[in-house]
Amino acid sequence: MGSIKRAFWSLFLAIALVAGLGFFTIPEQAMADDRAIAPIIPDRQGIYVAQALQAGERLVKGEEKKIGDGTVRTWVKLGKDNKPVSIGVTMTEGGLYGLPDDPDTGREKGQEATKLQLLDRIGHYTFENELMFPKEAAPFIHMGYNWNPYGHWPQAVFTEPHYDVHFYMETPKYRYEIAKANYKDVLKGHKKLPPEFVPKGYDIAYGTLEPRMGIHWANFSSPELNPGKFNKIFLFGSFDGKMLFWEPMITRRFLLEKPTNYSEAISQPAAYPKGGYYPMSYSVKYDSDRKEFDISLDDLVYREGTEVAAAR
Repeated sequence: MGSIKRAFWSLFLAIALVAGLGFFTIPEQAMADDRAIAPIIPDRQGIYVAQALQAGERLVKGEEKKIGDGTVRTWVKLGKDNKPVSIGVTMTEGGLYGLPDDPDTGREKGQEATKLQLLDRIGHYTFENELMFPKEAAPFIHMGYNWNPYGHWPQAVFTEPHYDVHFYMETPKYRYEIAKANYKDVLKGHKKLPPEFVPKGYDIAYGTLEPRMGIHWANFSSPELNPGKFNKIFLFGSFDGKMLFWEPMITRRFLLEKPTNYSEAISQPAAYPKGGYYPMSYSVKYDSDRKEFDISLDDLVYREGTEVAAAR
């Protein structure tokens, strides 16, 4: 995987140069820091079709928005003891179709996606759908459900139409600040996590800093990083030495196969930045009766928050 790491380093240097010239910006629309948080939206029948529940469990509804010809919504599943056991998003099958493309605004068909220029020098866009989680999802606060019609760098690896499913641990307003046009903030974006917070087997992916996202961390031994092999992969994200998101990244092609019970363990750090419930695994499941996809962080376990010195 040495060639992959060298490629990440090369893009990091290119982005640093571009930022120094003042191009690390996003549209004014995307900088609406003070916009109000949207209310919870029920489905069109006035009820939520619950995810599969075990005896004694209940579902707490989050926010719902249009995506393509369908919808996407957030939720938290609570166990019999009223503690969270799973958090996730559900996308209807229609969310695979009628999606925005580069020439679109992200506002067609009643959608509310924010269109953002990717900084990977390939030249395409990502369409971000922002949805709040219920408070029971702590430490996760909101979802950034991004549709990437042409994928993104690295070329021939992630240049495949896919969804970025960002479970963010900070507020939307915090994310909007990740968009500064100076070299200092690019370096800030590439600041490493304290070693205790780095999941086992993961390393920073230089050059993957993006507006409203931060930088990504990957397991470079993953076969999904080989050209033509990407279907689904789990990443982490940070900014200014702070863990920012946990992220399944899933191709549209994989969802079209309608996986009924895909699940995978998540590599864990030695310590956690905030007290709350953290996932030991994630899953992607298609329900043929509901015609919906559930993408979730599962097997939640409470972890105490730990204060450690930031890496230099």
